[in-house]
Formats: sequence, C-alpha cells, structure tokens
Amino acid sequence: MGPISKKVIAGIKKAKNQKIIDFKELKEAKEYAQDLDKTVVLEDTLSEHDPLHAVYIYAKNKVSILI
Repeated sequence: MGPISKKVIAGIKKAKNQKIIDFKELKEAKEYAQDLDKTVVLEDTLSEHDPLHAVYIYAKNKVSILI
C-alpha cells in the first residue's frame, strides 16, 4: 500500500470516528467540488476530437477531480 492510500484510509477512519459534523466544512467541500467540476472539459471542445479520444479526455478530467 502506497503513502497516498494510507493517508486516504487514515482520513476515512478519522471521519468515521468523528461524532460532530462541521457544516461549514461540509459547505466548503461542496463548493470546492462544484468549482472542480467546472474545470472538466466542455462538450463543445470534446466534439472537436475523435470520439474515442474525447471519451479518454473526459474520463481523465473526471478522474483527476476525484483524485
């Protein structure tokens, strides 16, 4: 297991054991996720590429947001 996966697992365990929900933090995380989603390549741009390459570009953009 790599260092990144260990950090992710530790973060999940910490969140699971947490009893109090910080709504401000939750709101900030939602806004951050929405801002990241805006960076995904637009459909107009994808239409300029070969369909298979467009799928690759879109998938790569989405995965980069998840990571």
